[in-house]
Amino acid sequence: MVVGEGATTFEKMTKAHECLERGARLLATNPDNWCPVSSVKTRPGAGATAAFLEASTGRRAYYLGKPNGYMFQRARRKLEELALCQLEQVVMIGDTMETDIRGAFEAGLHSYLVLTGSTTLEMIGDYVYQPTRVLQSIADLIEEVTTGKISDRLDSPMFRPSDGNKLAHRHQTDIFAFHKPRPRPAMTK
Repeated sequence: MVVGEGATTFEKMTKAHECLERGARLLATNPDNWCPVSSVKTRPGAGATAAFLEASTGRRAYYLGKPNGYMFQRARRKLEELALCQLEQVVMIGDTMETDIRGAFEAGLHSYLVLTGSTTLEMIGDYVYQPTRVLQSIADLIEEVTTGKISDRLDSPMFRPSDGNKLAHRHQTDIFAFHKPRPRPAMTK
C-alpha cells in the first residue's frame, strides 16, 4: 500500500486499512503532515494519511521520499556514475526544513532553502541543522546559473552578523528562537 500526495476519501482509507489488515506493507512518499496550498491555506499531507493508517492498523509506515537518507544517497551515487559534476557541486534546493534541508544535511550535501514553501525565515533558528543558503525564491539563482558567476550572497542570512557584533540566531538553544510559538506542529513526526 503506497500513500502519497493528493485527495483521498474515507472509502479509500477503509480499503487501505483492509489491505493492511490482510498483510500489505505501508509505504509513504513523505512524512509531511500538512502541505501549503497557498499563503493562507493548507491541506493534509501524506504523513497525515499514513498516521491515520498507522493508528488504525498498528503498522508502521516506511517513508520512501524526503528526508529518507537512502533516496539522497542513491541520487548522489547516480550523479557520480553519470559524472555530471563533482559531488561537492551537488546542491539540494527545497522549501521545507523538515524534509528537503534535513535530507541534504544527513546526506552531506549543500542545501539551499527557498522561502516559497512552509518554512519562514523566523523558523530556521528552530532547527539544529541549517541550510547553506537561504533564498527568497529559486529566481534568485537565475543570474548565477546563466552567467556562471557566483553571487556574493553565498551565506545564509542565519550566519551573517545581525547587528555587526554577533552571529544571527540559529540554534534551538538560542533564547531568541522561542520568541513566539509555532502556529502548528511540524510537517513531519
